[in-house]
Amino acid sequence: MLDEHIPNSLIARYYGVNVVHSDGSVWRRYRFTLDVLGKAAFGIDFNSRGIGYKFDKIIEPKLEDLVNGNTESNRKDLLDLMLKACEDPENQNLTNTELRHNLGVFMLAGHDTTASSLVTVLYLLAAHKDVQQKAREEILTVLDDDLTPSAEQHRSLKYLNMIIYENLRLYPQIAILPARVTTKDIECCGNVITTGACIQIFIYGIHHSSKFWKNPEEFLPERFENESEESGSWFGFGGGFRKCLGYMIEQRIVLCLLLRKYEISLTSNSIHKDGLKIDMAYSGTMSPIPVGLLFKRRSE
Repeated sequence: MLDEHIPNSLIARYYGVNVVHSDGSVWRRYRFTLDVLGKAAFGIDFNSRGIGYKFDKIIEPKLEDLVNGNTESNRKDLLDLMLKACEDPENQNLTNTELRHNLGVFMLAGHDTTASSLVTVLYLLAAHKDVQQKAREEILTVLDDDLTPSAEQHRSLKYLNMIIYENLRLYPQIAILPARVTTKDIECCGNVITTGACIQIFIYGIHHSSKFWKNPEEFLPERFENESEESGSWFGFGGGFRKCLGYMIEQRIVLCLLLRKYEISLTSNSIHKDGLKIDMAYSGTMSPIPVGLLFKRRSE
């Protein structure tokens, strides 16, 4: 099982529940994001009850197929690309253990944050019908009869991208970055930080600071019309070389599928009518208290 490869069932300890093996509400909450991650990264389907795959059993057959030249020419999931990169003589090969750890991190980093981000952005769209309609019109114009966006269409969904940026500004899924300890004295903005100091970046605080953002508590997707994501005041996907690999792709796909087919509203008795209620986990992640939404199918 997956948790046999991650000491002390890290997934269960990190999230408080074992999302991979759950058959109940937890599994239903994360099933869609696990499906997308499974198909895109590993080329397998996670949508099953007793998931019996070990990462080693995923890696070994693919590695054997690669050596024997049996890979599908159009199969380009993350594991295939990682294995292919190992063939490059200029690159240091990854061991099976290193591959397994990388895939484990990909799973941990991808499904909980994306699931929570989708909940918060759907809440914002339900609470701001004008924004929802404008996003829907853009999706219908750009995609036409296509169900999901191509690489080129992804870049053309400018307003949808602004919505996602603003959602992650208001509700960054990683509110506080893990602590790091300085290895030498450094000077920053006239202040000396001594060796051994514990440093953390409070992303939520930066995203909600009036020093960097006008009306920081308001939902204004248009603020990203000219705002650069590299401005130094937005960290929705991290930054630099360690920026998130998925980088909004999954959110765009899901929102395109939903908005073209459904009108989204808050339930009449929603506890979030006056603002989204958020839980902060000890790990520094943010997740909304369950949000009730109504999906009304649109007439074509």
